[in-house]
Amino acid sequence: MGIVLQQRMALIMQKALFLVAAAFIGGSAALVSPAQAASFDCTRAQSPDEVAVCKHHKLSALDSEMGALWSTYKQFPLAMGMSGNRQDEATQFLQQRQACGGNVGCLKSLYQARIKTLKDDIKWAIQQATQDAGGGPISAPSPKSSPDLLLPQPI
Repeated sequence: MGIVLQQRMALIMQKALFLVAAAFIGGSAALVSPAQAASFDCTRAQSPDEVAVCKHHKLSALDSEMGALWSTYKQFPLAMGMSGNRQDEATQFLQQRQACGGNVGCLKSLYQARIKTLKDDIKWAIQQATQDAGGGPISAPSPKSSPDLLLPQPI
């Protein structure tokens, strides 16, 4: 592996590990204003799912954690086609979140599942990056089963 590629991979790994560590710091959401507690601007929240995330501290914290993990996962270069899959999964999550509406139980379950998936994806990407001796983009992970739309649950 060339020196430039080694330096590039080391930089990606450092950034990824830093962002993952930041995602696990529980009190980080408390350090921002309530309007910015979630990964989006709560002053512009209009849909029932967005309002619920902004209104409930635990959902806001899950959204912030997921946002940090998503930012980390986006840093990894993937093989052609995989970036599209990564974006499709994000779009699917947003559609499922919208389908939950303001149901806090549904939203909580959905966020927990998405966070687990992102952690698994990051772990896989780190393993691939460290094993990749050729320096090419990361190949596709084994197919994941797409979670069915989570049904609303009582609070």
